[in-house]
Amino acid sequence: MTKWFHWPRSEPDYRWPARLVSPGMAPLRWLLAAVFHVSHAVGRLASLILPARHQQRVLVIRTDGLGDALLFEPALESLARTVSPRVVHLWAPRLTCELLARCPTVTRLMVIPRGFKQGNLLYFKSLYWRMKLGFQLGRWTFERVIYPVESPEPLGNWLFASARATQRWLNYGDTINQFEHQRQRMHEIATRIIENRPGNAHELLRNEYLAAQWTGQARLRLRRPKLYLSEQILARAEARMEAWQASARKARAEEIVGVVPCGSMPVNTYPIDRWIVALKRLWREHRAMPLLLGGPGDFNLIRLLCKALLASDVPSLRLDRPLPILEIAAVIGRLEAIISVDTGLAHLAVTQHVPTVVLVGGGNPRRFFPWPETPHHQVLNVPMPCEGCNNRCTLPQPQCITDIDPEQILVAWARLRNRPVPVEVYVASPPSGRLQATG
Repeated sequence: MTKWFHWPRSEPDYRWPARLVSPGMAPLRWLLAAVFHVSHAVGRLASLILPARHQQRVLVIRTDGLGDALLFEPALESLARTVSPRVVHLWAPRLTCELLARCPTVTRLMVIPRGFKQGNLLYFKSLYWRMKLGFQLGRWTFERVIYPVESPEPLGNWLFASARATQRWLNYGDTINQFEHQRQRMHEIATRIIENRPGNAHELLRNEYLAAQWTGQARLRLRRPKLYLSEQILARAEARMEAWQASARKARAEEIVGVVPCGSMPVNTYPIDRWIVALKRLWREHRAMPLLLGGPGDFNLIRLLCKALLASDVPSLRLDRPLPILEIAAVIGRLEAIISVDTGLAHLAVTQHVPTVVLVGGGNPRRFFPWPETPHHQVLNVPMPCEGCNNRCTLPQPQCITDIDPEQILVAWARLRNRPVPVEVYVASPPSGRLQATG
């Protein structure tokens, strides 16, 4: 089928909630579908009237998170080198586009919803996304579309199938976020299936395995991920750090330690009362002042934690407003250490060689932490019989992270900072299992 006659469906192949596909919702669904198709037709017309500067283009689609995108960055560069002189377009969620805004590998970035349940439901209800994606899918043609993620999901699958492209390259993929029949359908559409790395491995090694296939180099060794920070961003981070260091000196603190208390997924949240115990000891025993960091969705919890620390006579610092992701990255790079749950900010710390303690759940053991051959970080976790649940916790709380002893956080931080500690690292196992630290 040619690019011109390839007309896409108006929505992903998703198991929509019953209320959205009920007869009473039919008029709304028809309206939303009409908006998409009209926008798509306008996009096709625009492609004829306004020819693009670069005629040879490759589209890469990612619908996952910030950490996944950072870990994929070296493989993205290898892809750009392989397909040159073709240019690379990247369609990805907002934070990924912000992260790679200055990356020379990518010629054009476009923001799309993050996938999974929230992103698919957002697209279904949104006139804006129907118009934008309908238009853009009509506006652009590509020589090749690549969906390289290890865990594909319906929104990404739909974009992969809908893009006007001659070739379609697809990661073989697992069924964590899609059903087997959905995977089979995408395999039928794909012109090339990129094989997964056999066995369990860190995401960096998985991406290296993918890149070896499109470069044709059997023993490819990719560099580590890197950030692209402007002089202006670095200068603003330096100014913020100078202000925070002045506040820390007034409080008689010896250093500032970054703390990322929560992430986008509830299964990666560490209890506030345990944060208070750990940070109180850091302050009283080491005069380490916490700087609480997070994204826009984390500010309510950060305010609660700040208030609780103040009640415990522990001074703290925090951002007065959400910052763009590259500015947060620059701040993290200026810290002497960071303690974080498993989130994208922890990856930003590790890639900048900041001593990092990461509290991880057992949903995807060793897939994201610890990084291979990276001794400047330690990982804390409580092994559980349900390890490998793909973050679908069936317990009242995710004990693999909530049962981490605050003392273990202190000890792991002290070891990374070369501080004397009064206890050994592997002590008093909680009832649910032993703690482990990996560095």
